[in-house]
Amino acid sequence: MKILIADDSIYKQDILSAYIKNKFPDADISQSYSFNSTRKQIFENIFSLILLDMTMPTFDSNDKSATVSESRNRPLAGKEIISSMAYRKLCSPVILVTQFEVFGRHNQLTSIDDIFNEINGLYPDIIKGSVLFDFQSDSWKSKLDNFILNMELK
Repeated sequence: MKILIADDSIYKQDILSAYIKNKFPDADISQSYSFNSTRKQIFENIFSLILLDMTMPTFDSNDKSATVSESRNRPLAGKEIISSMAYRKLCSPVILVTQFEVFGRHNQLTSIDDIFNEINGLYPDIIKGSVLFDFQSDSWKSKLDNFILNMELK
């Protein structure tokens, strides 16, 4: 089983990776840290599961070719990645794993539930769930387990 963990937080990546390895010892885990590196991984590989953060920078922080304006944070990177997967007819199952309950600013706030419902309505063959990750609690683990157990991962 090949799993991609796409998140710009190395600490969160390590926690997710250790948890997945504990549950699925034979899992082959790949990691990506930005919008561009995640798209590249998805376009070049077939994954049994993608754990996808919603907000990521455009480029990896070590990408010296990126200018300051290009390396901006993408608040809805996960949504954009799923849209580009659908465009290319790539249907690896995706679970959103985010630390934020709302996205946007001021009067343009959108909840993760609303974003998930929108994505699920557009791409039900790709999106399989949404998990609110919390460094202080283990409650996210049971929700992630439920989604994974309801999938047939190869």
